[in-house]
Amino acid sequence: MAGFTNLYRLQRVLTGKAHLLDISLHRKYGSVVRLGPNLVSIGDPLAIPTIYGITASLPKSSFYPVNFTYSNGKLIPGIFATTSDVLHRQMKRPIASFYSMTNILAYEPLVDDTIRVFVDQLQERYALTGTPCDLSDWLQYYAFDVIGAVTFSTRIGFLERGRDIDNAMEGIWRRFRYFALIGQIPWLDWFWDKNPILNKIFPAKSSPIAKFAMQLTGKRLEQLRHNSFPINSNSDPVTPKRDLLSSFLDAKAKAGEKVPDWYLTSWTISNLLAGSDTTAIYLRSVFYYLLRNPTSLCRVLDELKLAEDEKRLSAIISYKESKSLTYLDACIKEAGRLHPSIGLPLERVVPRGGLQINGYYLPEGTIVGVNAWASQHDMTLFGRDADEWRPERWLVNAARSSELDRAMMLFGTGHRSCLGKHIALVEIYKVVPQILRNFEIKWADPSRDWKTENFWAVRQTNMEVVFCQKPAALEQETQAARKAKECVS
Repeated sequence: MAGFTNLYRLQRVLTGKAHLLDISLHRKYGSVVRLGPNLVSIGDPLAIPTIYGITASLPKSSFYPVNFTYSNGKLIPGIFATTSDVLHRQMKRPIASFYSMTNILAYEPLVDDTIRVFVDQLQERYALTGTPCDLSDWLQYYAFDVIGAVTFSTRIGFLERGRDIDNAMEGIWRRFRYFALIGQIPWLDWFWDKNPILNKIFPAKSSPIAKFAMQLTGKRLEQLRHNSFPINSNSDPVTPKRDLLSSFLDAKAKAGEKVPDWYLTSWTISNLLAGSDTTAIYLRSVFYYLLRNPTSLCRVLDELKLAEDEKRLSAIISYKESKSLTYLDACIKEAGRLHPSIGLPLERVVPRGGLQINGYYLPEGTIVGVNAWASQHDMTLFGRDADEWRPERWLVNAARSSELDRAMMLFGTGHRSCLGKHIALVEIYKVVPQILRNFEIKWADPSRDWKTENFWAVRQTNMEVVFCQKPAALEQETQAARKAKECVS
């Protein structure tokens, strides 16, 4: 069926289990599998550089523009979704350096502030009351508020309110469902979401996230225009904090007319849309696998205690401190390997001259892609236990760890890899040990497993846990939070 119609592609994604189907297909039929008349899935991690490498010249397929979003009724291309490598370079060049790890770590205090709020909310709402907590929701509240803080110096407010705001989270998930399904037959998008006639009759509305991004960007521009920043207690103007928005504005001012206004819109919206769901999925995986594997959890806790006893940890654990925790690092990598955020092939188009992969010739125009789930569960590379939790596989030696790393597609790879990778890593490496340090966590009902469904992102739900406070660590953090609040006020 796959050789004759794209309906198989659609049917496969409709199951919500395409990631598992792809693993099964590659184990049954080999490294090259046809998923549609013109779509071929590659399951061999060694083929990744050929398709996505820095020197590879395979453009993105027509699957991606389905993900273009609207702002004020206008269709806004994004760095992620554009199929044009020229436009991608033009949009990326002015801002790429802002996303280096060195520059992202300059915003670490903004992440610290968000973690303090997160810990306080978990303590007050759950640890002190014994009420079960749906951790799957709260990890996304955290991810949303961090990206808001790093981009705008302002949290969106998910953590303080303890709920989805304006259905933003659900709206993104609906968007992912549309993208995943309609992207299998992309021309359908021009009859529905991108239909110019329908959009004249029923103008496309901005998403809540786009509205939030535009509101805060407009507010900052107004403040800069009139030099009307808030006044502190000494009646002095408050200097605007350095954040990604301020860097974007600097880049736009420096480039002048070379950077149109809609680039700024696209940069800020892309940060919010791409920076919450995928990071939350990674975080859920880390906590899930640790809680399901008590031996690993105990070893992480022992590692944390030793670092604490040796006074190697700050009140809010820094990224650098967390990365020094070798076993925790292995657990975070293993969780990302077992459950990568994206569950469909990252589609590319074979250029002129065709492509030779694993003994198969793919002619020009063929759509080809690797699904991270197939690559990261490859038994040839990861062993017969590729489907099992074993963080120790990352601790053999540096050469073996590097070999495994090359098969990882958590953030894409090559010149079209995720710009926000370092933001996500800082969020994850800081909050995981902080939560484990402050709380004992148990499943509310160990017999209930999480639920997952794949519509582009492989989202997890049903992660009810019970938090118990650790008095010594909690008191230390509470005092640090009070001091921080006093400094701010």
